[in-house]
Amino acid sequence: MNSKKTSLPNLMIGTASWGSKVSKQEAFKIIEKSLENDYFTFDSATNYPINGNPQSWNMALRYLHEWITTNPNSLIKIFIKMGAVRNDGSSQNNLSTEFLKFQMDFWNQKLGKNVLGFGIHWDNRSAEHKTDVENMIEALLSTDLKNQYFGISGIKYPQNYTNNIGIDFSNWIIQVKNNSTEQVSINSYLPHFPSNPYFAYGISARIKNRNFETKEEKNLAYESELIHIKENLNYFGCIIGPSDSEQLLQTLRLWKTK
Repeated sequence: MNSKKTSLPNLMIGTASWGSKVSKQEAFKIIEKSLENDYFTFDSATNYPINGNPQSWNMALRYLHEWITTNPNSLIKIFIKMGAVRNDGSSQNNLSTEFLKFQMDFWNQKLGKNVLGFGIHWDNRSAEHKTDVENMIEALLSTDLKNQYFGISGIKYPQNYTNNIGIDFSNWIIQVKNNSTEQVSINSYLPHFPSNPYFAYGISARIKNRNFETKEEKNLAYESELIHIKENLNYFGCIIGPSDSEQLLQTLRLWKTK
């Protein structure tokens, strides 16, 4: 494992519900409790929260920006996914170089040293658009990323991002929707990115869609999913999405001890 990869944390705090199910007050509590427990990295996106309300556009990042503004010496780091143009759960996007560069410039100016890196979010372009993808990547990586990470999430044809243009992709963060019963997502990436840092997400959503007779059964199922991620050698880490600070602390205890 190279040195840049080992500087990554193996747990990120997700913000997809901030501004909808998670209030600003609760989001700030989650930030503070995370930092108290030495977890400094947050995963976000320009279209979070996913609630279909245009007024909530990039509310999660606005919460983070507001908290950082009042805590300027914080060590918090944020990985920002970009490209989506709606926050209703659809994959509609704008992956033009101009739009993506604007997003990178805007959030680098807003968040500065607190930006961990950027990721392409929702690219459904087929193999016939591989050249377009390559041109986009070359243009984006020609930007001064200030030693930031780059990555991808929700890519329908990962082979479009394989190395035909002399770029080292091995440090790219790859986020995949996965759990103990679902391997399709990561298996589509592994042939093309065999040694990248993979982060699993979507565990909480998976648990919510299952029926449990007791809270204890639900907690055990969640614990089982976390263990699966930690024991699966293909994964570097996990993205969790706590709905409040209490759930955050419960998850952190599980993550540390299992």
